[in-house]
Amino acid sequence: MAINSQFFFLSCPAYGQAEVEVLDSALGELEIGDLSSDNGVIFDLYPLQLTADQPVLIYLESQDFDPYLILMDGEGNKLAENDDLYDTNAGILINQVDPQGYGIVVTSNKPGVTGKYQLKIILPDAKQLIEIQGHQSLIQAQAMMDEGSKESLLQAIELFTQGVEFYQQIGIINREMVFALNRLGTIYSDFGENSQALEYYQQAVPLAQQLGDKALEGATLNNIGSIYNALADRKTAIDYYQQALVLIRQAGDKTEEMTTINNLGVAYDNLGESEKALQYYAEALALGKELNDLKMVGTTLSNIGLAYNNLGEREKALEYYQEALTISRSVSDRQGEAVRLNNIALVYDGFGEKDRALEHYIQSLVIAEAVGDQSLQGSVISNIALVLDGLGQKAQALEYYQQALELARLVGDRSGEGVRLNNIALLYDSIGEKDQALTYYRQALQLAQDTGDRLVEGAILSNIGYVYDGLGQLDRAMDYYQRALALRREIKDRDGEALTLNNIGTIYYAREDYGQALNYYEQALTLSRAVKNVGLEATILSNIGYVEFDQKKYDKSTLFLTQAIDLFESINSEDLSDELKVSYFDTYLYNYFRLQESLIAQNQPAVALEIAERGRARALVELLNKRFARDADFIPTEKPNIAALKKIAGDRQSTLVTYALIPTKELASPVKLYVYVIAPDGTMAFRQMDFNQDLNDVDFVQLLQTTRQSVTRRSSSNIIARRTAQEASTSLQQLHQILIDPIADLLPSNADAPVIFIPQGPLFGIPFPALQDSNGEYLIDKHTILTAPSIQVLAQTAQQKQRLNQQALNLTPALVVGNPYPYPDNLNDLENAANEAKQIGQLLGVQPLIGKQAREETVLAQMPQAGVLHFATHASFDEQNGLESAIYLTAEPGQGKDDLLSTPGRITAAEIFDHFETNPLHADIAILSACDTGQGEITGDGVIGLSRSLIAAGVPSILVSLWSVDDASTEKLMTQFYQQWQQQGLGKAAALRQAMLQLKEEYPEPYYWGAFTLIGEAD
Repeated sequence: MAINSQFFFLSCPAYGQAEVEVLDSALGELEIGDLSSDNGVIFDLYPLQLTADQPVLIYLESQDFDPYLILMDGEGNKLAENDDLYDTNAGILINQVDPQGYGIVVTSNKPGVTGKYQLKIILPDAKQLIEIQGHQSLIQAQAMMDEGSKESLLQAIELFTQGVEFYQQIGIINREMVFALNRLGTIYSDFGENSQALEYYQQAVPLAQQLGDKALEGATLNNIGSIYNALADRKTAIDYYQQALVLIRQAGDKTEEMTTINNLGVAYDNLGESEKALQYYAEALALGKELNDLKMVGTTLSNIGLAYNNLGEREKALEYYQEALTISRSVSDRQGEAVRLNNIALVYDGFGEKDRALEHYIQSLVIAEAVGDQSLQGSVISNIALVLDGLGQKAQALEYYQQALELARLVGDRSGEGVRLNNIALLYDSIGEKDQALTYYRQALQLAQDTGDRLVEGAILSNIGYVYDGLGQLDRAMDYYQRALALRREIKDRDGEALTLNNIGTIYYAREDYGQALNYYEQALTLSRAVKNVGLEATILSNIGYVEFDQKKYDKSTLFLTQAIDLFESINSEDLSDELKVSYFDTYLYNYFRLQESLIAQNQPAVALEIAERGRARALVELLNKRFARDADFIPTEKPNIAALKKIAGDRQSTLVTYALIPTKELASPVKLYVYVIAPDGTMAFRQMDFNQDLNDVDFVQLLQTTRQSVTRRSSSNIIARRTAQEASTSLQQLHQILIDPIADLLPSNADAPVIFIPQGPLFGIPFPALQDSNGEYLIDKHTILTAPSIQVLAQTAQQKQRLNQQALNLTPALVVGNPYPYPDNLNDLENAANEAKQIGQLLGVQPLIGKQAREETVLAQMPQAGVLHFATHASFDEQNGLESAIYLTAEPGQGKDDLLSTPGRITAAEIFDHFETNPLHADIAILSACDTGQGEITGDGVIGLSRSLIAAGVPSILVSLWSVDDASTEKLMTQFYQQWQQQGLGKAAALRQAMLQLKEEYPEPYYWGAFTLIGEAD
C-alpha cells in the first residue's frame, strides 16, 4: 500500500522556535548482536502505529554515526528511505497516516557501524510544516541538479528558489539556505550566466556571516572568485580567493583550503604568472597528499600540467597529465579520467601529433558519454572537430562542431555555445563563405560579451578582423585586430596575442608596407616560439618568406620558406589515416610553390625540383613505406635529393618530365608552368612559361576543360562531328604547344625509350598520347608514354615489382571480369566487355567471370591470388570524395548494407584501400577497362581514386582511362595490348603504344584510342 511520504532534514527543535510536540521517542543503540543484513549492516526495527490526522515526522539523530532511516508498510514493503544531504540527521515526513501501521528501520547503512541514537515521532505545527516544505524543495532541487540535464537544472533553479522562499516566509536563516543560494550560483555559472550567478553568491555571503559559519562564508567567497576568474578579471578573483583562504583556514577545513589554493593557482596561471601558479599548486599538492585525498591530488597534478603547457613546456605538461591520469584511474574517478585524457590530447595536438591527439580525444569521449557528462562531451567533440578542421577535413569537422553546439545548448552552456559558434564561423571563413562566417561570429561575440568570457571575445574579435581582411576591407579588419590585440594583452593570452600580431602583419603586407609587416611578423614569431606553438610559428615563417619574396630578396625568402616547410613536415602525422594525411599536407601546399619560385629566381632548378618532389604524393610515399617496408628495402620517407631522383631516371632508362603549375597567392588559376626534365644519363634541364606573357590571352584552365569536352563529345551529325574533331585537334595542338614544345628537344629520339610524365593538379586529366604537334603528329607516334604521381612513387613501384619477382607464389594467371550484368543503378549491358573478357581469358588461359559470376565476395577473394587483374565493366568516379570512385560488379538481389561490403554491387577505392591493407595484392598489373577509371579527387597527393588505391594495395602497374570510353573500340585496344604484351613479349608501356597505334589506323579520332594511360612500371 503506497502512502504520500517525503524525506528531509530538520533541526530539532526548529531554528528559533519553541519545543516541537513529540508524540513518541526512543533512545537506542546499534551494537554487535543486533539484527544485521547479509553484508553486515547492523539495524534496529521499530513497529509504529499512528492515529494522528495530520502530517507526522519521523526523526533520527545521532552523535556517533551518520543516521539512515527506512520506512516500511505493515507488510514489510519499503515506502521511503533517507540518509542525509547537508546534515547528519535523517527524517521522513508522512503526509497521510496509514492506520495499518509501519515499520521503522534505524541504521547507518554501512557494515559494522555501531553507536547511540535518538528516534522521535514529531507532530509539526504550521510553521514547522513550512520549514519542512522548504527542506523538501531543497532535497528535490539537489536531485534535479545531480541529474545534470538542462531541463533538470532549470527545475532545480525553480525548486532551490522555492525552498529559499519558504525559509524566508518564516524568517529562518540556516546553512541549508546558504547552500541553496550557492547552488543557484553554481547552476547559473554553468549556464554561462555569470552576472546572475554572482548575484546569488553575494546574497549568500551576509547570511553565512550572520550564522558565524566561516567555512561556509569562505566557500562562498571562493565561488565569487571563480566567477571573476571566468570573467577574466583575475586580480579581483585573486582578492576573493585570498579572503576565502583566510576564513577557511580559521575554520580548519583542510579540503576546502586545498580547493582554494588550487583556485589561486588557476587565477595566477590565467593571469600569465604561471611560475607563481606553480608555487600555489605545490602547496595544494602537499596538502592533498597529507589528507590522502587522491582525487584532489589528481586535479592538482592536472593543473600543474596546464601551467607547464602555458609556459610552453609541453613535455613536462604531458608528464604531469599522465601522472594525474594514473591517479584518476586508481580512484575510479571516471570524469577526472576523461578530463585528463582530453588534456593529454591537447598536448599531443600542440606537438602536431594529430593521430595521438585523436586517439586520446576518442578515449575521453567514450568515458564522458559513459558517465553522462554532456558538457564534457561537447568540449571533447569540439576539440576533435578542431583537429579535423586543421587537417582540412572541413565537412567532417563541421558535423562535429554542430554536434558540440547542440550539446552546449542542451546543457545551457552559453560560454561553450559561443566557442562552438566561433569555430563554425572560422570553418565557413576558411571555405570562402564570408557572409555565413560573419553571421556566426556576431552570434558568438554577443554570447561572449553577455557571459563576460574575455578570452573567447578576444578570439572572435580577431577572427572577425580576418574575415574583413579576406573581403579586402583592410581598415575595418585592422580595427578589429587592434581591439583583439589590446584585450589579449590585457588578459595575458599569449597564444592569441601572437596570432593577432601575425594578422596585423598581413594587413601591412596587403598594403605593401613591408617594413611594418615584418615588424609585426617578427613580434609574432618571437611570441609563438616562447609558447612553443609550432603550427603558428611555421605559418609566420611562411608569411615572412612571402614578404621577402615580394621584395625580391630571394635568398631570405628561400631561408624562411624552407624553415616553414621543415616545421610543417616535422609535425608528426605518421599514424594519421591516409585520408587525413592527404588533407593535412594540402593545408600548406602553397609554400612548396612559392619556394620553387624563389629558387628559380636564384637559378637553382635542381633544388627547386627537390622541393617540387617534397610537395607531391607525400602521403602515398609514406603509406607505401609503412605498408611494404617489411617486405622490401623501400626508400625511407626523407627529403628527396637530386642525386636520388637522377638515379631513378637512370635505373629505369626513362626520361622523367615533372610539371609544376604555380598558382596565384589566392590559389586560383595557375600563372606559371615549370617543367623539370631528367634524362636517363642524369642530365637535368628546366623550362618555364609565364601564362600572362606567353599565352596570348589563352585561359589555360579553360583550355583544359575545352580539350576534354571536344575530345569526348560524340554526335550522329557528320557536320557537328567534323566541327568537334577540328575543335579537339586545335585544343590538343594548343596543349602540345604549352606542355611539349618547350621540352621537345629534351625528349628521346628513340620512340621505344620511355617518357614518364609527372603531372600536377588538372594536368592529371591530360591525354598525353593524344597531344598533337603543328604537323598533325600525335605524341604517341614519337614516344612510349607513362605517368606517375611523383618520382619517388616510381622508385616504390619498382620495389613492388621486385617484391613480386622475389616471391615464389602459386598464383593463378589472371582474374578477368567481364560485363557483370545486371549492374547496380540499372546501368546498361556492355556486350563488347563480355567479348573482351572472353578473348583475354583465352589469351591468358583462364575462365573469366561473366555476368552474375562476378559477385563481390568472389572477386575480392580471388584478387590476392591473381597475377593479372582485368576488369571490363562500368566504373564511376567522385571528384569530391575520390575514395568513393568504384568498379561495378553484378547487383545481387537482396544484398543489403550489412553484407560483405557497404556498397552492394560495387568495389570502391576506399574498400580496395582498406581490404588489402594487411593482405596485399600480388598482381603485376591491374587493368581497369572501364569509363573514367583514372579520374577522382585531385589533391596535392595526386588523384585520389581507384588507381591510387591499387598502388597502395601493392600493384606496380595500373592501366586506367581518362574518360567514358567506347565499348567496341576498347575491346579491340585491350585485345591488341595483350597480344603485344603476352604474345610478342613487349613491355607493358610499349605494348600499349603499339595497341594505340594500331587502333588509331581504324579509329583516327583520339576519343577511341587516347583515353588510356599506364601508371607506374613500364615492363
